[in-house]
Amino acid sequence: MAAVLRRLYRSHGSSWATGAAGERRTRRILAPLVWFGFGRWAVLHDRQIPRSRANLDHLVIGFSGPSYVDTKSWKSKSSRVRVDARGRLWYGRYPQQRTVATVLWEAERAAEELGHPVRPIIAVHHAVIPRGGLVCGGVTIVQATELRRHLRSLPREPGWNRRRIRGAARLANVRLRPAV
Repeated sequence: MAAVLRRLYRSHGSSWATGAAGERRTRRILAPLVWFGFGRWAVLHDRQIPRSRANLDHLVIGFSGPSYVDTKSWKSKSSRVRVDARGRLWYGRYPQQRTVATVLWEAERAAEELGHPVRPIIAVHHAVIPRGGLVCGGVTIVQATELRRHLRSLPREPGWNRRRIRGAARLANVRLRPAV
C-alpha cells in the first residue's frame, strides 16, 4: 500500500515530481562543465546536509570557488520573477523570501563543511528571469538555461586551481554524503 501511495504522490502532477524533474534538467545543464572542463569543474548532485533533513541540489566547484545551485521549477511563464523596491523576491504575486532564506542557510551549511564561502544561486526553470539574472539578499537568481554561462562568467578566485578543485570535491564528497 505504501508503494502505491508513494507512486501516486510522486506522479507527474505532484510538486515533488516537478522539483525532481527540474533537478534532472539542471544536472544535464551542468554535465558539460565536467565533460569538457578538463578538471576545471567538479559538480556534486543531491547532497545531504549533516545533522539536517535538508539537501543541496547541486554543488559546483570551479576556479571561482564553490557555488551552491538550488533548482526551482516555477511553471508559470506568464508570472514575472522580480525583485521589488524593498529588495524582496517575487514569483508572480507570491513572495519568495522564505526561498531566499533557505538557499542562504543551505549555502552557509555547505560553507561550514568546506571551510570556504559558498556562493548561493537559484536556477529557475520555466518562469522568465530578466537577462543577466537578479540578485536578492546575496542570492543570484538566473534562468536555468543561462546557468553554465553564469558560472563561467564568475571571476576567478585566487588560489583556486585544478588541484584545489579536486581536493574540495573530495572533501565535499566525504562531508556531504549523497542524499538517500
